[in-house]
Amino acid sequence: MMNKQTNIPPFNLSYDARKSFLELFELSSGDKKLADILQRHVIQPNVDEIVDKFYDFMLSHDRFRPYLEDKVLIARLKKSQRNYLYTLGVEFDTPNYFEERIHVGTIHKQVGLPTTLYQSAYTKLLGIIIDKIPASNEQPGANRRELESFARRITAFDMSLAIHSYHVEHIQEMQVSLNTLRTEGAQLRDQVTTDELTGVHTRNSIMEIFSRMLTQSRSQKTNLSLAMVDLDHFKQINDTHGHLAGDKVLKEVGEKIQGLLRSEDFVGRYGGEEFMIILNNTDLAGSNIVMERLRSSVSDNPIEIDDDQHIQVTLSAGVTTLREEDDEDSFFHRADEALYEAKNGGRNRVVSR
Repeated sequence: MMNKQTNIPPFNLSYDARKSFLELFELSSGDKKLADILQRHVIQPNVDEIVDKFYDFMLSHDRFRPYLEDKVLIARLKKSQRNYLYTLGVEFDTPNYFEERIHVGTIHKQVGLPTTLYQSAYTKLLGIIIDKIPASNEQPGANRRELESFARRITAFDMSLAIHSYHVEHIQEMQVSLNTLRTEGAQLRDQVTTDELTGVHTRNSIMEIFSRMLTQSRSQKTNLSLAMVDLDHFKQINDTHGHLAGDKVLKEVGEKIQGLLRSEDFVGRYGGEEFMIILNNTDLAGSNIVMERLRSSVSDNPIEIDDDQHIQVTLSAGVTTLREEDDEDSFFHRADEALYEAKNGGRNRVVSR
């Protein structure tokens, strides 16, 4: 009914799958002789009349008309239908035959033709072909009954392959939809869990991780350290250089922190210019080393805000390690107190408690 397109992907069927499919319709190599007789004595001499009657039938029904838009389209479709009929049953056991029939179904699926109309059209086409089988056939090894039986089986076979493509296309569409949903879900999670400016976790996200890691550390009896970090004199940076410069400072510091951490560590923007860092499997001494490395990396490398302007930035940090008697509040409060001590002690320093 519809002419083929070159952008339809092939659906390859293995030899065993093809063999099983053929057996379902009781088609064997012996039927190739019947296919040849059907072509030479029924289809080829009557192909134009078969096609005309087929399209007269479809054009007489309202449900088919939306798919038959104009005379130019109909002429093209009739040519495609003739080509289809010239190959009906020819070498039906080959991979190429399977792929051709599956592609035909794929095209109809893509233009939105319902399977009910597709089955109706095939049934009508079969009836037209059977009407053209001579009452008696003198070709050795074949008679009307045998040809009619083969016509029914090969038409049902073709229709089944076409409908198979409908299901494959539907599964592919569902997979695409599922992948889209997964992608959108991941993007939504990123929006919820990732701070847009700095690329680190949001406050809610890092607090959830903090709670989860504390429970994990308890159950696995591993070290867990927490650091609270605050950029020194950040309000002055905003007031002097503007909020765009302040945003750039926050972004670069966030990147520096992420660059220093391992995959098992976490960092989040706790608020404003304050960051919360969770160091997994790390004791107090190790945490101090990490935080001193961060502090010096920031203070020793002024941040460029314009082509010819750099800002000297420093940070203060308070760090602590989980103790046996700690709950979430006491653990967090101790790191926060250490940060307060670092800022009161002159800033640009790390204090551990």
